Amino acid sequence: MSVIDIVLCMILVVFLGLKLKSVYGEINIMLSLGACLFITYAVVTRLNILIQYISRITSAINLDIQYIGIIVKMLAVSYICQLGSAVCRDASYTAIAVQIDIIGRISMVLIGMPVIMGVVELLSKLIA
Repeated sequence: MSVIDIVLCMILVVFLGLKLKSVYGEINIMLSLGACLFITYAVVTRLNILIQYISRITSAINLDIQYIGIIVKMLAVSYICQLGSAVCRDASYTAIAVQIDIIGRISMVLIGMPVIMGVVELLSKLIA
């Protein structure tokens, strides 16, 4: 499925949700969650292509694979937290959405710590 097909399906889901909102108010959350899971499936199926490109890049420029792993983990945490936060906001649970955003930011910092420590060690070696 192309990006255009996915976006058109999601627009149809939105119109369906707007139409059904007046009759079945609680179905909107389920429709939103189903659409989010569908998009997540579409993204995950394309990750193999991304991983192949990343491995080509790392072999071409002789980059440590650890840093690429960190970037992929950060992207995954960002996507998962954004998805969870958006679903909570759609369901009018803004406080929970904010907490998901905060835990996502903290997780990103923790995942990126090896890179930060590497930069600090490199700077200390250059200064000394």
